[in-house]
Amino acid sequence: MAPRLWKVGAPNLNDAMQDAIPYLLVTVTNDADGTGYAVIQAKDAAGNDLAATFLVHVWIAEAEFVVPEAQTDFSVTDGTQWEELAADADYMVLSDAFGYLAMNIETDVAPDGSLPIFVMAEIGGRIYSGTKTITNPA
Repeated sequence: MAPRLWKVGAPNLNDAMQDAIPYLLVTVTNDADGTGYAVIQAKDAAGNDLAATFLVHVWIAEAEFVVPEAQTDFSVTDGTQWEELAADADYMVLSDAFGYLAMNIETDVAPDGSLPIFVMAEIGGRIYSGTKTITNPA
């Protein structure tokens, strides 16, 4: 008799196992005035929000997966700043009890200008990113 093969995926994982495989959803928003914000939510393997506290490494840059680049302001608005590694650029942040944290973004985009911004978040050695072009139509 041939061995049975089992597909391993979110539908085949029990709840405890799903929760043991977190990932981060990084969403960046443009406020269209030279500012924006980033929301980071811990999710389980099935895509559900995780109700747990996480220590997340968060940084900002003008390209994806590069070293942090300081902005006019990049600071924690939801969650707790655990450690500032580089002012306005690089932080260790403790999420709230629901795996949520948020960062304020303020750039030096000139009037009628735009700037691509990437926010990276790392958990368990895995890096996730979100991007948006911050504009300033003034």
